[in-house]
Amino acid sequence: MLNSIIPIYGDYISYKIAWQPAYFWLTLVLGIVSSCLQGTLETNDSLMISMSIVLIKIILAIISIMYSVKLARAFGRGTGFAIGLIFLQPIFMLILGFGDDRYYGADK
Repeated sequence: MLNSIIPIYGDYISYKIAWQPAYFWLTLVLGIVSSCLQGTLETNDSLMISMSIVLIKIILAIISIMYSVKLARAFGRGTGFAIGLIFLQPIFMLILGFGDDRYYGADK
């Protein structure tokens, strides 16, 4: 149980640093709904369910991109660093974590 709480809490704090925690809860709920819909898709072939899953995945991708841009701005980094966060997130998160970047605050 504790192993599953820690990554979720880490993501919550990360969204709190970069943006707003409300978007974390939105991504969490949309991810759960998407997983549940994919489970029902295996038993029921419906175009409406497939379209809903695609729409949810697009929304999650947009929120993830916006989060990466906000996180880069919160630490005084530019667009290039935000692109790095989008495509190579583990590496660029390590750069933020172990680098000497200063936290300037989240854009609201």
